[in-house]
Amino acid sequence: MKQTVTKMFKSVCLPQALDFWFKQLNINYQTNTPTVKVVGKTILNDVVKLVLKPSKAFGEFVAGQHIRLKVEIDGIGEERCYSIANLPNSKGLVELFIKTQGKVSNAIKQTLKVGTVLDVSRPFGQNHKEKFDAYIAGGIGITAMWPLFKARNSDTATLLYLTRNGEEESSAPLLNEILTSKFYKNGQVKIHDGRTFLSTLNNVKLFFTDKNNAISCGSDRFNKAMSAHISDLETNVDLTLESFKTTKTALVSTEIKTDINVKLINSDQVIVVDNKTTLLDSLLNAGIKAKHGCKQGICHECTCRVSAASLLNDVNKTIQLCTTFPSQDLELEL
Repeated sequence: MKQTVTKMFKSVCLPQALDFWFKQLNINYQTNTPTVKVVGKTILNDVVKLVLKPSKAFGEFVAGQHIRLKVEIDGIGEERCYSIANLPNSKGLVELFIKTQGKVSNAIKQTLKVGTVLDVSRPFGQNHKEKFDAYIAGGIGITAMWPLFKARNSDTATLLYLTRNGEEESSAPLLNEILTSKFYKNGQVKIHDGRTFLSTLNNVKLFFTDKNNAISCGSDRFNKAMSAHISDLETNVDLTLESFKTTKTALVSTEIKTDINVKLINSDQVIVVDNKTTLLDSLLNAGIKAKHGCKQGICHECTCRVSAASLLNDVNKTIQLCTTFPSQDLELEL
């Protein structure tokens, strides 16, 4: 009996166990598992601004990094990646601007309450190590580009913020900060309507004059348009793309093909999938617990090796399960 009680006491005193009970009680004092407490929430049309207080286990972050936020929906934990919208500060707070466009973001808007403690990843992302001289933000992409641009703190770097009609109101707090900044006042920040600006190639040409290294953040569609414009200019600009959603539709017929065989080498299983569902969703639907994170193609947690016998192309031997729609039989090292 004494030994049993001793074991129970030791298990309760484990850092992981303490972190668990702290979270159940909405106490944000985790030392082993990173968490954040929601200390502020503002809804601006279709954008939610969250102010988060990280636990000690969260660590430090730098401009341009992201976090994976886990929200419980109907008893199931769902993770999504969001860009940190502010610079490190003395209060240790983290700000997120989240556009409501899916299950998780809508749950955050409708049900997440101030005071809730959420599981979160430690900050990740390496864009802060690059010295860009041009920053392009499409819509909500400004939440990632603005802190990265500010941290660069260069007299020669330029930020191009392309908006859509009515979008300014949604990001009013951030827009106000931009308009009152020294960078805007000295002409380093350009704000234009996206469709109007991109409709004329000369606008893009003028912006990229004397630019060598650029980063663009926005939707896949936005980044593709920006990449195409730069390609048309035939310049030597090195463009880095950061998308909020990188899922690509398979180049197959519109008819759903449901006889694609996926062999899992390590577990010696074969599942049958279709070409309209990502490999990750197909695996999860089949009850296979494939490692994953944001489901948005950003965190790379679901990267998986493809066997040499069934490479999808001649270059990559790895794929991201959450962004890959299969079009042929293949073997995965799972």
